[in-house]
Amino acid sequence: MLSPAPGSTFTSSSVTFTWSNGSATANFLFVGSSAHSASIYNSGTTTAHSKTVTNMPTDGRTIYVTLGSQVNGSWTTIDYTYKAK
Repeated sequence: MLSPAPGSTFTSSSVTFTWSNGSATANFLFVGSSAHSASIYNSGTTTAHSKTVTNMPTDGRTIYVTLGSQVNGSWTTIDYTYKAK
């Protein structure tokens, strides 16, 4: 994840996530209140390198983000955590 920096605290309820695609041909972004959850946001499969989430909680909870990448037909995921504002 290029931004926001993993482990950082969000400053508003609108957050733009930006990542490097590398050799991935598709991605997905899950944002949730628990690990691997998409309770806040689910991008679906995308070729974009960034997504903006506009309904981020602002109650100080831990936010869990999963970035999935498809390379050579196989999906891998990387998990990140953040703090809500």
